[in-house]
Amino acid sequence: MTDRAVHNVFSGASLAVDRCNNERGDAAFLEQALTSARARFLPFVNLEVVVNSTSSAAVPKLVWLSRQHPAIAALLDNSASSSDDKHFSHKGCVLLGKVTDATELDNVEVGDFLWAFPTTPQTLAEHSFGEAAAPLNVRTYALSTATRTEAAITAHAKALLEFLQRHRFCGLCGKRVVARKGGSELACEAAPECTGRWFPRTDPVVIMVVVDPATNSALLARQSRYPPGMWSALAGFMEHGESAEEAVRREVQEEAGVRVGACTYHSSQPWPFPYSLMLGFVAQATTTDITVDPNELEDARWFTLAEVQAMLENSGGQDGLRTPPSGAIAHQLMRHHVATATAQQQQQQQQQQQQQQPMSML
Repeated sequence: MTDRAVHNVFSGASLAVDRCNNERGDAAFLEQALTSARARFLPFVNLEVVVNSTSSAAVPKLVWLSRQHPAIAALLDNSASSSDDKHFSHKGCVLLGKVTDATELDNVEVGDFLWAFPTTPQTLAEHSFGEAAAPLNVRTYALSTATRTEAAITAHAKALLEFLQRHRFCGLCGKRVVARKGGSELACEAAPECTGRWFPRTDPVVIMVVVDPATNSALLARQSRYPPGMWSALAGFMEHGESAEEAVRREVQEEAGVRVGACTYHSSQPWPFPYSLMLGFVAQATTTDITVDPNELEDARWFTLAEVQAMLENSGGQDGLRTPPSGAIAHQLMRHHVATATAQQQQQQQQQQQQQQPMSML
């Protein structure tokens, strides 16, 4: 399976952007990347990405500011250093990387250095960020109009900015931490006396479509926060000391009371809310009786192959039931289940026809 075989939204940034991990430790490189005429800066307001939404534009466009933009010039040229500047380093900017493929990017070119930075509604109002610049929820932007590369870059930026926002103090001594390497590492300000070093956090989550091998039915669930009619795959955070497959079995049994045997990995999806990594599986049920944990789920039930197909196509023929949008890995897991089970049924039918053919000729 190639990187492009499964299109999970928020993945694919490495196909277009070199994160420069080998150069991030070089202060001279970071300074050159920050002050270069090829530097481009993506603003975020309250962790929402700033986009231009004009009547002439078919879709919202990311706002990439140049080094010469008044807001960036004021940010980088300000000699005053606040405590937040010290925490974030590089005047609050985080390095996303260097563009290697600009095919799916607007207003940037190959060789540009991409940065993201947090700003305020006041700065957005004081400086011209574009004709109709406004913050937009990252999930809304990525799951609606963004290209794969734009969604992935936005996810990287949002997750990294939120990590830095939430981690301001050393977990060993309690003093403030300082961002290094373009935001990809935190170090205690009391170093070398304190050896605390911290790295961007990723929380692994297993998400799985559970299949009854006897009927090809799929176990799906609802939470109270879901929109009316939407059902999704079961999911849960991994715990220390367990494999992903063990987490699949534990979560399904805890939330729905169903036991699971074989688990097959499908794909993964970065999920920057705040900074998770979804690990997608198709799991085979060994029992089918459901006992819902009301603290986790509103409901859970088995759906036939035809029902899942109808939900995926959003036909409305199944009492208005539907799946998550196509950008969610849950949707892709359900679509994979339908395609695989349908192919298996067709193969079985062909085999039966071939076995019956000699008898009909007697």
